[in-house]
Amino acid sequence: MAPFMLSQDNIELQFATNHLGHFLLTNLVLDNMKKTAIESQREGRIVNISSLGHHHVYPQGIHFDKDKINDSSRFEERVEITANSLHPGAIATNLLRHTGIIGDGAATTCYVALSPQVKGVSGEYFADSNVATRSQFASDVELAKKLWDFSIDLTRSE
Repeated sequence: MAPFMLSQDNIELQFATNHLGHFLLTNLVLDNMKKTAIESQREGRIVNISSLGHHHVYPQGIHFDKDKINDSSRFEERVEITANSLHPGAIATNLLRHTGIIGDGAATTCYVALSPQVKGVSGEYFADSNVATRSQFASDVELAKKLWDFSIDLTRSE
């Protein structure tokens, strides 16, 4: 919806803002989250704000410039931290300034972040405070591994 722009790192701005920024932030705080979850004996929660737009993507899902095989050992550490994504509803953000859509969407975000009903639930996609149907690409494990590696490569400090 927004016009093409590049970030300061010469990465397409919507991808840099809506994915890489959250990806990098999560990776920067993950060790601290693990430590806190262990020490407090409380579940940590990672909540990614997404969009129903993930149903409308390229035929192959994601365009990659580089493909690497993911190191599966990253996923084997057992700590009580869940990760989910959600569609908050139409929200009056700068992204929507190009469409005229106005709305509000805090309910699902608060539900996924705070509700006892979501304890132990991980890897899901939510909309309207319920588990929702995700696109075929959002369920593709190999595509997720490629995106992980691609994102690691783009956020690596040099």
